Amino acid sequence: MSMLTIRQKGTLLKQFFRAKFSHTSTPLALRWNITSRCHNSCLYCNNHKLNRHPDLELKEIEKITQKILKLKIARLSISGGEPLLSPHFDYIVRFCKNHRISPIINSSGQYFAENLNTLKLLDLIQFSIDGDHELMNTVRGGKAALYLQQAIELAQKEKIKFSFCATLSKHNTNLKTIDYLLDLATHYKTVVAFQPIKRVYLKEAEFAEHAPRAIEMQKVVTHLLEKKRSPHSSAAIRNTELGLQHLLAWPHYGDLPCMAGKLFFVIQADGTCVACDRTDYNQNLHAINFIESDLESVLQKMRTPLCEGCGFCGNLELAHLFHFKYQVLHTLRKIA
Repeated sequence: MSMLTIRQKGTLLKQFFRAKFSHTSTPLALRWNITSRCHNSCLYCNNHKLNRHPDLELKEIEKITQKILKLKIARLSISGGEPLLSPHFDYIVRFCKNHRISPIINSSGQYFAENLNTLKLLDLIQFSIDGDHELMNTVRGGKAALYLQQAIELAQKEKIKFSFCATLSKHNTNLKTIDYLLDLATHYKTVVAFQPIKRVYLKEAEFAEHAPRAIEMQKVVTHLLEKKRSPHSSAAIRNTELGLQHLLAWPHYGDLPCMAGKLFFVIQADGTCVACDRTDYNQNLHAINFIESDLESVLQKMRTPLCEGCGFCGNLELAHLFHFKYQVLHTLRKIA
């Protein structure tokens, strides 16, 4: 299973330098929430309680893909909701492969077997995980742990590349769970990304109830930094050392400029687009109709949001790359 080709990496580097000296959005990648539906009931996420937008029609999906093609992005991150619930998942992945765009998805692992043929075409699956089986079922409800385990085993059997991503909440921000996740990633010869829970618009109550104490977050991040600096344990940690240092300031991060709206933006399940969908204010007030608006207008109107910052790996790495805070080629390998 290949990741970014040499040609795609060249395109990515060219786009990066264009963005560096441009005053308009020049995305290297997009995240597309292709459905708002999800069958999990995660304690720190209230998507299952919110009004869901019906899935777009195929003709609307086709309009979006044609505009994506014109952007000449290197990577499309397919998310949701649970993207495997979308009736257009196969169409979108095959569009990417046919046009040399690297497709990856964020998934809970449910409905994995039903979508196996399409999943084999992906460059990476990022499995969302909280901890051991008991914790998974407590945080997500139902048979979340079973579905994930079955998906991992099938991915391994079919040689589909995968990694893990853990949202740090009060339920797993402890050394025992962190080490469990690192051992799990090591066992499967992959990596795990750690991303702290964030205060998000319409999810303020969930943040207040399920966020850890700042001292607990600092203890865990310090532990990860020690592991990252050790040649015997660093391989399992997806976060960069610089990224982990940034997390020490959670929940009020430093002044690292955000790349949302500049190097990437988000297409939402209703066909609108925003710089980021994880802000602490109503970003939908600035949403642009991606389906009907001309592409030039979309890029000119896209603006980086103002918020307290975040700890999401992709955004941090793009920001560090953009400001030359560590070796560019090393960063590109991490992104690729």
